[in-house]
Amino acid sequence: MRRKISQLLLAMATIAFASALAVPTLAFAGGKVATVEDHNGNLTEYASLQEAFDAAALAGDPETEWSDYTVVYLHQDVDLGSAGLVVPGTGDVDLYVEMGGHEITSSNSQYTVKVEADAMVQFIDGIIVNTSSYGKCVVLNEGWFILSEPESTERDTSCALVARAGVDCALLNQPHGFANLELGVVKGGDYAIITHGELWIYDTIITGDIITDDLVADPEDELYSPYTVILSGEVNGGLVCTDANDGADVSIDGGRFSNDPSEFVSDLGEYHAVFGPVDGYYVVSTIEPKYFEDCPKDEDCNLAFYKDTKPTAWYHDGLEWANSTGVITGYTTADNPWIAEKLGPLDNVTREQFAVMMYRFADMRNFDMSMGDLMELDFKDAGKVSSWAEQSVKWAYGIGLIRGYGDGSILGPQDKLTREQLAVMLYRFAEYAQMDTSVGEDTNILSYKDFEKIGDYAIESMQWAVGSGVITGHLDKSGKPTGYIDPKGGALRAQVGTMLMRFYYL
Repeated sequence: MRRKISQLLLAMATIAFASALAVPTLAFAGGKVATVEDHNGNLTEYASLQEAFDAAALAGDPETEWSDYTVVYLHQDVDLGSAGLVVPGTGDVDLYVEMGGHEITSSNSQYTVKVEADAMVQFIDGIIVNTSSYGKCVVLNEGWFILSEPESTERDTSCALVARAGVDCALLNQPHGFANLELGVVKGGDYAIITHGELWIYDTIITGDIITDDLVADPEDELYSPYTVILSGEVNGGLVCTDANDGADVSIDGGRFSNDPSEFVSDLGEYHAVFGPVDGYYVVSTIEPKYFEDCPKDEDCNLAFYKDTKPTAWYHDGLEWANSTGVITGYTTADNPWIAEKLGPLDNVTREQFAVMMYRFADMRNFDMSMGDLMELDFKDAGKVSSWAEQSVKWAYGIGLIRGYGDGSILGPQDKLTREQLAVMLYRFAEYAQMDTSVGEDTNILSYKDFEKIGDYAIESMQWAVGSGVITGHLDKSGKPTGYIDPKGGALRAQVGTMLMRFYYL
């Protein structure tokens, strides 16, 4: 899936570029339903939407890198009748359809819009609807289909796919198809989306189930293995995987679900996708995650996606594992609340952040996550717990992972997590999970130069953590041991990712 990030970024870049296009002032003659603007800015009116699309497919300039697009402007609602609309194969030419809030409807029994295999088309600001109660789907997609709303628009309407009652789905993504849903609305009939190809969902509201199925995908053909990646948005329904093996993959990072699909488990070959609630969200994570030591550590690596991480850095293996499994996720900003641009590898982890990470870790291992549902945080500083961490902190408190300071009345959710505190919490979780912790009984930590700094409460946990290999002493720049375990030092996000990876494989 990592190799798809560059494609997503490219798609987002083209969307931003298209959104910046100046919409000309158009004077339409009677009976003309659409105007095509070619790469030179020439405008031609057409009485038929199909004629406009056929012309638009030939009107680009694929020889010029930033001029290989044409724009179709729709200036009225269009009923295609029983014909439907075919977006012809365009090669390297991209089509941008500025719908202006209008509708494209059809009574075609198979599709409203059919996107051919080598076409790339983006629909902006409008509604595509199937009007037939016996229709099969709204969009048959075999090429590159993008549903979006221009970022600069002040209109309230976003582009939408709406399947009327009785139809199979609002979007059918055929094998080898690529669907990128950006800032859209998808409302299904029996299903919202059926995808046999590659599907990226970003800030899109979906009503109805999503079915992802590898169908005829060739597991040896990496280019055409199906993917479903939900980056953000809201799904008012479940998500079902059928016959998903030999290369099919599902990843959900930040997608809201209004129902409870926690019982859903789908066999994905060497992976298993499992739903579980995390901070009010439902996410998919793997319970058999890969070990990323064999990652090529190039531009296709997950860490290449973030502005502050390098695939070749010392922390690669652990942080790549933690990020790919969803245990450690990136930061969003007020300027860009939808895409996490930074991972913060050298940031100190707070106690509440570690509770969230352990919640995700436990959920990935299929533990009962209901312990915190009825818990109350009986601490003087309970009000300092961030809303996004509250559920995780309650769970961690409920299973005894986190306890208060001193007399137990102070939780310190915003306090920096120390390395010895991390060892204690992992040791408690190991006991909760009924893991064998006897390795610590024969572990000598007296060889560390700063062993005397280890708190009495943490000695047993540190012995176990060192003996099991979860925590090791610091290394110098040449990779040689310094002889220091640094129990009071802060735990960096990159270090925590590595420790959790080691803990996972115990």
